[in-house]
Amino acid sequence: MSLKASLENTTIQNFDNPRIESFPQLIESLDHSPLKSQRELLYCKSCWQAIATENDIIQVNNSHDHNVCNPDGLWFHIGCFRLALGCHLVGKPSQHHSWFPSFYWQHSLCSYCHNHLGWYFESGNQDHFFALILDKISEDYE
Repeated sequence: MSLKASLENTTIQNFDNPRIESFPQLIESLDHSPLKSQRELLYCKSCWQAIATENDIIQVNNSHDHNVCNPDGLWFHIGCFRLALGCHLVGKPSQHHSWFPSFYWQHSLCSYCHNHLGWYFESGNQDHFFALILDKISEDYE
C-alpha cells in the first residue's frame, strides 16, 4: 500500500481520548525522559497545559522559526519541535499547500482546551516534526 493510500485511511482522533490529559500526566511522562534535568516546559497560553519542552526545539530547513502564509493570506510565526506531547492531531494528513515540500500536515491542537496550536508534519521517510504557532505557547506558566 502506498503512503498516500495509507494516509487517506487515517481517521480524525477522538477529542475524548487525548494523548496527554493533564499537566501532571505530562510531567510524569517527562520524568522518565533522559532530558529531565535539562527540561524547560512550554505551555498553551489558553489553558496552561504543558505542551513541549525546550529540549524538543529543532531546526527544519536550517531554522527553528519560520514565517509562513496560508492560502487565505494569514501569516503565522511558527517554531519547529521534535515532540509536542501536550498536543493531539486532527484531520487527515494532507500535502495541499504544505509549507514543507514532501511533507503531509495535520492540525495540532492542545490536548486539554483543543485550541489550535499549529501543525504536525510527516514525510514518507518517517521524518516528522511539530510546527507550533509561537504566539500561542509560552515558557512562563501563569
